[in-house]
Amino acid sequence: MQLTVALIRRSVNGEREAQDELLRIYESFHDSLLAYAEAGMDGCIHHETREDWKSMVQMECQWIYRHLMELQREGSLTQYDVSELRLLIEMLLDYIAAKK
Repeated sequence: MQLTVALIRRSVNGEREAQDELLRIYESFHDSLLAYAEAGMDGCIHHETREDWKSMVQMECQWIYRHLMELQREGSLTQYDVSELRLLIEMLLDYIAAKK
């Protein structure tokens, strides 16, 4: 499926399938953030993804979606909220980068 305005609206309205689809759409991005290369015992370079961290990133993304939904439903979504969420995302990415 493609990222569309309709999919985002369905997700914001709380439709679980739409929220899961958003995670699937961004899965390759999450994988690339959490990928690392390591030399194996066989002398070859192996590319892996930290699945436990991926789960954490996806849970944080779902929290952000839920928070945005609540703010939108209340009619109180402000630029400040968007800035705070951006800061949260940047902190999460910095945390991931530090762990690599």
